[in-house]
Amino acid sequence: MRIRAKYQLITATLIISVVVSIAAMVISTQRKVLREQAMQRVEAMLEGAARIAKESSDSHDRLMAVSYLMFLQKTYPELAFASVSCDGHVSGIGEERADLLYLSRNVPPPAGAAQGAGLVRFGFVRANIDGEVNRALAPLIRWTAWIAGGFLFLGLLINAWVTHLLIGPIEALARATGLLATGHMDISLPVRSDDEVGTLTRGFNSMAARLRELLESREDILHTLTHEINTPLSGLKGYLELWQDEQIPHDVRKTAEIQATMMAAVLRMENSLGNALRLFRGEGRLRTETEDQIVMLDVIFKQTITIFMPMAQANGIKILPLHESFKAYVMAPEELIRQIVNNLVSNAIKYTPRGGEVSVGLMESDDEVMFHVRNTGRGIPAEDIPHLFTKFYRSTQDREKGKRIPGTGLGLNIVHKAVTALGGRVWVESKMDKDTLFLVRLPKRRKNK
Repeated sequence: MRIRAKYQLITATLIISVVVSIAAMVISTQRKVLREQAMQRVEAMLEGAARIAKESSDSHDRLMAVSYLMFLQKTYPELAFASVSCDGHVSGIGEERADLLYLSRNVPPPAGAAQGAGLVRFGFVRANIDGEVNRALAPLIRWTAWIAGGFLFLGLLINAWVTHLLIGPIEALARATGLLATGHMDISLPVRSDDEVGTLTRGFNSMAARLRELLESREDILHTLTHEINTPLSGLKGYLELWQDEQIPHDVRKTAEIQATMMAAVLRMENSLGNALRLFRGEGRLRTETEDQIVMLDVIFKQTITIFMPMAQANGIKILPLHESFKAYVMAPEELIRQIVNNLVSNAIKYTPRGGEVSVGLMESDDEVMFHVRNTGRGIPAEDIPHLFTKFYRSTQDREKGKRIPGTGLGLNIVHKAVTALGGRVWVESKMDKDTLFLVRLPKRRKNK
């Protein structure tokens, strides 16, 4: 049985019991009062008969007492038997029966006499007395029933309202818990009170919000991990395909450089996987986020271009190498710098049509560095630019033309997070049907370091 049904059954039973008990007590008390009044009337009849009997004895007129008894029997049908004994003489009317209610009263003695003059004895029909009491009680019973019914209706109505007030939030919590158990995380219940139920509701909302955060965090980790592994993996795949087709140059120095780049990509994937595992175990933030070191941007660009060169060549895209004179460094976690450069370069290659080109640039000043990644192509519509760094966002051109480019939609979001963590700024300049330019400005040292 549900808690609402249990609560309503218990409270309704209590309300009905209280109302019925009060009504029964009122009727019982009134019945007792009416019966006492009936008995007082009977006692008054006996008292009157005793006085008449005394007067009859004093005047030696026995007919007076008998006449009075006959009058009483005619006036009061419940009087079935009456007798008066005075001075040794007994006068009576009716017959004695076992089912009668008998009452007696001594006749007061004459003045100066030591003993009573006689005895008055009446026999009343019990059913008549009870019937008279019931007839007098009937209107009260009706009114009591109407009042009790009204209070019952009001009590049950209040009971339903109180049940909704108290049990409703508990039922809502039960339903929300069931939905939460089935994976519906976007649940929040309104808090309508400051009592224990309100505290429980606030606790549930906090728990649901925390679960949402944990789930979103895990999903972000999985999406980011997938993206961060797929990015260097695509470059490794390209080199392995070239190696398989024996298109890798036999120059020892060039081969060693390619192998070193591939090893760096493998180590980066291993580091990304280790970071994800640490986050899943709840060990806190990424290790690389707290370790600043000297990072040569020109080296990172050269390694990145080397990784993605096979993929670009396979798609008929030309990557212009970084000019030898471009050199710059920053004090930052190397992993964050690699995330920025790798995602910008891979994103540029994905959105460059066959026959297009990708180029990079780098410059520095005393306090900051600025670099860019440029690709030719169709450009980015102005309405898309404010949303480019939003997680999972896809260009309206892709949605309208159905030319969905493979990817998770996380690359630019990762770039924006990394640049922001380093205290820098990233922005986009694009000309339709010409080119797109992603620019990044970073301080050489983070201010909070």
